[in-house]
Amino acid sequence: MLDYNAILLHNKKYPLHNIFIFYVALSEKDYFNLSLTIYLLIKLKHGLMKLLFSRKLLLPFLMLSCFISYAQEERNEQNADDTLQVVVPSTEIADLNMIKPPQGFEVSPIFNGYLSMQTSTAIQMQMIRNIVYPKLLDGMNEEWMAKYSMTYISDTSIVTDAGYKGHLFKYSYTDHEKNYEAIRYVVYIGDLKDTLWMNIVYPRMMEELVEDEVLKSLKTVNLKPE
Repeated sequence: MLDYNAILLHNKKYPLHNIFIFYVALSEKDYFNLSLTIYLLIKLKHGLMKLLFSRKLLLPFLMLSCFISYAQEERNEQNADDTLQVVVPSTEIADLNMIKPPQGFEVSPIFNGYLSMQTSTAIQMQMIRNIVYPKLLDGMNEEWMAKYSMTYISDTSIVTDAGYKGHLFKYSYTDHEKNYEAIRYVVYIGDLKDTLWMNIVYPRMMEELVEDEVLKSLKTVNLKPE
């Protein structure tokens, strides 16, 4: 038995969709219920509904209404896609003036950053545009460490003297080519739009001499140097 009150209330808001649903859902033995439902809907729409629910026009109209509804949804989705702006992160060479390197470091001729020949320490710098650093932290997981044969040591937050926030990770690994253990810092420092990404590598045997100087240098990071 159909709930006619529900049909009437429902069809006041979505008449075409619900007419179609009930029309295809009912079997032949429910023809009386279908006829009564159509009669009640005709009373709501008067002359227009009389024309639409004539035997010859009912099915074509329902098919047309479904097509119009589908086309409208397609246009709405297309309009939404047209107005959606996707911002894709990109990397570029960082301004070396963003940091004051430790004493004895010089601009590297091999990569974008600084190099200390005496301590075999490298500070590599890149800028990641259109991404904030907290979104990068999840990638520093066990899968990433296994990929690069890294052993986790520690990680901590950082705030530079210029007020920029960030996070640094400390790892150890073995350099098989040079046959020594090394320390690697992965550092992210950024603002509400971009992130400075640094990789700092030095031999573990130099840690006592190098580490404090490197950490002091990180405090000088300024993403908008004068």
